[in-house]
Amino acid sequence: MISRRDLNDLLKTIVRRSAELVGVPYGFIYLYDRESDILTLEVGAGIFKDFIGTRVKPGVGLAGRTWQKGEPIVVHGYQEWEGRDPGNKWKQVQVVAGIPIKSKTEVIGVIGVSDDNRETQIAGNEIGVLTRFAQLTAIAIENARLYLQMQQELTQRKRAQQELKKSHRYLEEAKATAEAATQAKSEFLANMSHEIRTPMNAITGFTRLLLESEISSRQREYLELIRGSSDILLHLINDILDFSKIEAGKLDLAREPFQLRSVVESLCDIYSEKTTDAPIELVVGVHPDVPAILVGDEIRLKQVLINLTSNAMKFTEQGEVIVRVGVKTTRKSEIELDFSVVDTGIGIHANQIPILFDSFAQADASTTRNYGGTGLGLAICKKLVQMMHGEIQVSSTPGKGSDFKFTAVFGLPDEQVQPLPLPPVDLRQMKVAVVGAPAATRELMVDTLVSFTFAVTVFSSGTEFLDTVNASPDQLPGQLVIVDGKLPDMGGRDLVRHLRKGPLADQVRCILLEARPDGDIAQTEADTIEVDAYFPKPIRPSRLFDTIMRVCKQSGKSADQLKTPGLVRKDPAAGLDGLRVLLVEDNEINQRLAVSVLEAAGIKVDTARGDGRAAVEMVGDIKYDAILMDIHMPEIDGYVATRIIRQKPGCAQLPIIAMTADAMSGAQAKCLEVGMNDYIAKPIDTRQLFTVLAHWTRAGSAPEQTDAGAQPAVASPQLDGKAPFKLPGVDVQAGMQRLGGNQALYLELLQDFCNTYGEPEEKIRRLIAENNTGGVRRLVHTIKGTAGNLSAVSVSFSAAELEKELDQSKPDNLPELLGNFSESLRQLRRSLDRMERGRKG
Repeated sequence: MISRRDLNDLLKTIVRRSAELVGVPYGFIYLYDRESDILTLEVGAGIFKDFIGTRVKPGVGLAGRTWQKGEPIVVHGYQEWEGRDPGNKWKQVQVVAGIPIKSKTEVIGVIGVSDDNRETQIAGNEIGVLTRFAQLTAIAIENARLYLQMQQELTQRKRAQQELKKSHRYLEEAKATAEAATQAKSEFLANMSHEIRTPMNAITGFTRLLLESEISSRQREYLELIRGSSDILLHLINDILDFSKIEAGKLDLAREPFQLRSVVESLCDIYSEKTTDAPIELVVGVHPDVPAILVGDEIRLKQVLINLTSNAMKFTEQGEVIVRVGVKTTRKSEIELDFSVVDTGIGIHANQIPILFDSFAQADASTTRNYGGTGLGLAICKKLVQMMHGEIQVSSTPGKGSDFKFTAVFGLPDEQVQPLPLPPVDLRQMKVAVVGAPAATRELMVDTLVSFTFAVTVFSSGTEFLDTVNASPDQLPGQLVIVDGKLPDMGGRDLVRHLRKGPLADQVRCILLEARPDGDIAQTEADTIEVDAYFPKPIRPSRLFDTIMRVCKQSGKSADQLKTPGLVRKDPAAGLDGLRVLLVEDNEINQRLAVSVLEAAGIKVDTARGDGRAAVEMVGDIKYDAILMDIHMPEIDGYVATRIIRQKPGCAQLPIIAMTADAMSGAQAKCLEVGMNDYIAKPIDTRQLFTVLAHWTRAGSAPEQTDAGAQPAVASPQLDGKAPFKLPGVDVQAGMQRLGGNQALYLELLQDFCNTYGEPEEKIRRLIAENNTGGVRRLVHTIKGTAGNLSAVSVSFSAAELEKELDQSKPDNLPELLGNFSESLRQLRRSLDRMERGRKG
């Protein structure tokens, strides 16, 4: 979901990246206002930044003519061009290109790039890149407008509900308003899921592929920014979807063992960059009385903590953000914990607190303008906390900060372990001096060191510490000195240098606290000033223990090494060995891929070729544990086949699981409606496939494995984060992962895919000429699903775009999208051919 502020940031990113990818220094976006019939320069890069707000009429200048024509315009020699704006302010511009930004019904703006170098050439490939950015811009603008409409509708609904309490006369009006708001919300969610998630996933996928290629450091920086912006958008979208699941009662909490300290300390990694860039100290601490292992939903607890910590970091320009966890009550098999997130930020006015946890609410309008966000984060937190049998509340003082507290109930495992690490016996009661650090960090440091059995002395400044050293030069206040990098009266490095010049320099170990130092630079400086170790802020207690042990050249038992006796490890393929499954799949490539995955888990697989008719006949003769059913098949599809099978004797309870590339919620509902038990979206996620099979078959009650002697039924492929080869437009690592690392089979399936579907354009044009739109859609849908299973992301994305266009009543962009689709297939074939020639040569 995109607010006005988020939209502006995204448009700036689009302009910068489009100019960079085309290889020119300048870029711009004009947006059209229908009421004034004017195009306004909204966003600019390079020289255009100085002219934000410039207005032109349709037909005037390059922007006006591009809007009027509705087609790309490229001009070389702009200063001599007859169509240039008479009020032209960009005297140095020589080459310029403009691309219309089109919504479904009209041209809503123009995106363009330019250069002052006459030699610059902007041609087909560059126009293609700009066209993609224009499409992304149109999607973002349309959804921003829809978001504004939804907020307006929701505001009207709340007003209507208030009026309803005063008078029953407005009952019908309030009902109509509520229905309109619900419709707007549903429309927004459907549009967001279809129009944003698909291209955003493609952007992140292609960005990841580009980051794996040979690129310059500047290009890598830009791609990282694109990926970061995409992640922000997806985070906002996920907020909406999470809230919708909770409202619909479709979100269930897991109950699995997890390590609480790891969850809390992970916040340090998440916000390390923020604490480096701003004068903010993040402090996280778990009381020693809190058990090491809890039973509950680790992911949803982490979601609440991240949401509250993100808010605290966002509204705190300087000072501290403190996250603490303690015990409230303990019973035989469960424990209630107290969580708090305290900040020294801008605070919240008392009259704003009552609405803080309402849906789509923010403290005031300026909050949305200045800080962004959906207004759903705290509402989601409240719902999740309630599902954990807890309560959430806030106290705040404007100008001083806020304190968010919540409680949550977790189960306790039968066995527990030592919650905190312990050093070797000869290091216990070791004297440790802590010098400097803000109060909260210092308090956490002392509590942590004491829990390690150390004797701790605290010095608030470097001067206080040196005075103590000088008073007793033959006796240091600690065998280990931990120094904050920023002392109130001197630099931490200066203190260490002074200490190293003393008579007992060889008898003391020094650790310097720094806000995420750069590895190479930090080590060089450490060698120069003889620091034994740098330790990055924010402080993670478990890592602090490991650092101290390393500095003292000991091997104490760290928190990461503390295993949980009998901790359940749920292998998704556990217990599937010996199952007999019927695979109903009319596409041979998808069939071979699925068979390979299933057989690797020890599952006996029978395949029904052709369509659902073969499946219906086979079910009568053989007893199966489950059926994996494709949906889109000729003659008898998966829906019809399921209805027939359900009428057969003994098949009323037979697990039937749908597998299809149609991920819309309507398809899922229809699968359940015709009698299927569950639904798996293509491309197939092997863990999800095994989990669903285990749930609906006898494997669901198979004995769980433990760390003591468990071995996974399917060995995970060891790709060590890198694919064994590269193919443009293909996520090789994901594809190999799906096949258990079987490179030979993966390449064979890719080659078969190209041989089968490599030149579909002629067949598609023939089907269109025959007015066989159903046949066209089935072919494109099949290619999309198969490409997705093979992680051929470029083909899958172009097929999805073509499929979406085929669903339109007037597919105006069909020729262009069909060309893109065919080219993506040809590129895959060329890449495979080059690889094959290279292997033979």
